Amino acid sequence: MPVEDMPESGVECIISDSRNQEDNSLYDLNGRRVLNPVKGEIYLQSGRKVIYTK
Repeated sequence: MPVEDMPESGVECIISDSRNQEDNSLYDLNGRRVLNPVKGEIYLQSGRKVIYTK
């Protein structure tokens, strides 16, 4: 199928996430906030993967 015959697609609207970028909360890999982190486990913090070491 030529590209010209393919339906158009794209992003129409982007909504900014208003969460605080300075938030140091930890989240599990499913996106749930973790209140009691376990040493050696992998968590998400400020959009990055971290290993909890405390």
